[in-house]
Amino acid sequence: MFYETLKILHIISASLLLMSVFSTFKLWQTLSLEKIQTQTWTLFIPAAIFQLASGFTMISLKHYDLSEYWIIGSMSGFMVLIISWFGFLYLLFTLSLKNRFYRILQMTLLLISGITLLFMIFLMTNKIL
Repeated sequence: MFYETLKILHIISASLLLMSVFSTFKLWQTLSLEKIQTQTWTLFIPAAIFQLASGFTMISLKHYDLSEYWIIGSMSGFMVLIISWFGFLYLLFTLSLKNRFYRILQMTLLLISGITLLFMIFLMTNKIL
């Protein structure tokens, strides 16, 4: 029962992370920097922390081996997601928004975040039991 409830909450938090990345893209187009910062602190970071905690809890409850491909891929994807997200935020809040190169780099980092989340969801739903 606990595992199934945790799994549902894990899926919901993954959906929140994905929604956060795509809504940030819309906010980024309108240059709503305060809203992006608020969304990062209230939605993205708590959901990411919950993803880590619930993921490792579910792995330990089912006694999965940490060397399984979907676990390694998910952990690697999580690191890529966090690095690209904070790289996007760094560029957003420290550099000129009018420079075309930085805008393209920011868009690329957001795209990497979204694709990485979709890849992680794919890995977790297609694991071999």
